[in-house]
Amino acid sequence: TAEVNHNYGPHALKLGVWFERAEHRQTGPAVAVDANGNPADIWLRDGKILRPDGTPYQSRDWLTISPAYQLYASDNWSILNDRGVVSIGLRTPHITRKFTNNASEGTASQTQYSLEKSYGEVLPQAGIRFNIDREQQVFGNIGKNFRAPPNFAFANSSNNGITIVNGAPVINTPIEAETSITTDIGYRFQGKALSFSASAFNVDFKNRQANAFDPILLKSVYTNAGNVTNRGLELELGTTPVNGFSAYASLTIQKSKIKSDLSVGKGIFVPTTGKQFPLTPQTLAGLSLQYASGPMYARLKAKMTGNQYATLMNDEEVPSYMTADFDAGYKFADVMFVKNPMIKLNISNIGNTKYRNPTSGSVVNAQAVGTVASSGTVFYYLGAPRFTSITLSA
Repeated sequence: TAEVNHNYGPHALKLGVWFERAEHRQTGPAVAVDANGNPADIWLRDGKILRPDGTPYQSRDWLTISPAYQLYASDNWSILNDRGVVSIGLRTPHITRKFTNNASEGTASQTQYSLEKSYGEVLPQAGIRFNIDREQQVFGNIGKNFRAPPNFAFANSSNNGITIVNGAPVINTPIEAETSITTDIGYRFQGKALSFSASAFNVDFKNRQANAFDPILLKSVYTNAGNVTNRGLELELGTTPVNGFSAYASLTIQKSKIKSDLSVGKGIFVPTTGKQFPLTPQTLAGLSLQYASGPMYARLKAKMTGNQYATLMNDEEVPSYMTADFDAGYKFADVMFVKNPMIKLNISNIGNTKYRNPTSGSVVNAQAVGTVASSGTVFYYLGAPRFTSITLSA
């Protein structure tokens, strides 16, 4: 990263360049499992299954090299005797995916091939904030964002598919980058005893990405879900400490709507228009109470995650759930050479709530949709049970 900053009157100018080269190797070795389901080595180090030539079996064998760079420039312009700031900026991210599939035993992965595809975008952004008085501020922002497809979209095991034509790999389904326009407006209040903020946001996605990995079929899925709109309201309220006590609360209400039907084959579409985009809780709420006095502190916090859908067709719903955590600590005086001795207590998921979260991917449909698409399988992570720890440190 190299950056130049320059102040010119009311303007704070910035010009920079950023570069990165990421090398990502992904393999899938295996070990034997006995009749009771016990693996020879849970860490996949010893007892690997080998091929006849002595090399390890692989469920996948990928190498992805991703060089990326970005030029950026911005200006923060102070206005009205420093009561307001106007910000404008421009970024030009560019990334190249250099994907190599080494022949392996994975699904549709027996062919050796390499693919290279580049993505780039020009991303403008602008914002303004204005101080009404010492305690109140209003603000607004608009900007364009960009997200390149993941590397597994180039794997033949994905739903995109690869065809070898005259010895060269060809992607059967076009792979597009995701772009979005984000807008938000809001109000902040920072008083002596209370702070409050409220903001409304709207995000318009184009070629929204939906990603998934099926751990049973070892199949990665990449889908452009078309245009999606995500809009909502965020509220935050906090207090300054009074006799050691303080509190904080937050609430997010959002709705994410798919604006087009999803193509699942040549001329075949699934009716996703109007559906809620998956993995987007419609309500998120948080509350915490703290107490701190001298060497002691304690905090109780709770979080509620509203219902969400696990599929693009909204035919499998994830129930809402709430968890609560508690942590406390006491700092002792130094004793000889022992500095800052402290004891901490942490209890997570106090109520031992049983809940589940979908894996970080999307399934098109959990139930068959007429004759156009077979059903998929939704995979979940089970929420961690109650956990208690005591930590001593110095």
